[in-house]
Amino acid sequence: MGKDDKRQVPWLAIIVTAVLSCLLFLSGDYIFLVSCVVLISLIQYIPTALSVMHFQKTKSPGWNVPGGKVIPIIVVLLCVYLATGVSFKVWLLIIVMLVIGTAFYLLDDHKKS
Repeated sequence: MGKDDKRQVPWLAIIVTAVLSCLLFLSGDYIFLVSCVVLISLIQYIPTALSVMHFQKTKSPGWNVPGGKVIPIIVVLLCVYLATGVSFKVWLLIIVMLVIGTAFYLLDDHKKS
């Protein structure tokens, strides 16, 4: 998927992403798409909150969050709580897409340099 043109634009990845996005759009259910975006956002926020705890632990400059580890822990718990309200159909699609994406990443021979 890492096929670049002369300007180093990954054209194949852009085409595959556009086709998959169009297929999801043509599913016709706006609420389903919003639920997918919300779940992916919640999944993304969890590692972000955990990294805040890591940077506070290592005393990195600029990473002083008031409340110490309390705020990131609350964020993780809220994300898990909110993710439990998402339908099984959305979870199934997200898991399938994550597995497919991981397979593409691992099979991409462009990374073997």
